[in-house]
Amino acid sequence: MIYKENPTSPDFANAPCSGQSPLFDDHLRGETAADRAARLSVATRLCHDCPCRQPCDALRRTQHHPTGVWAGRIYLDRRRH
Repeated sequence: MIYKENPTSPDFANAPCSGQSPLFDDHLRGETAADRAARLSVATRLCHDCPCRQPCDALRRTQHHPTGVWAGRIYLDRRRH
């Protein structure tokens, strides 16, 4: 997740996802489809009013294959699903 990679970035200082990387991941080993859907729903709700949505989306656009939740949107690794 981006905030783990950029923990000191001032753009993400107030992000509610800070320190919650697995919540925003595309895939967790051993997770059922229902559990994944519920987890990603929680993640997208955290993004809803986040003051960091724009810089998060800008960072997503710099990634080769972004997966997981970025700026409130879910990006799945199509090779897994």
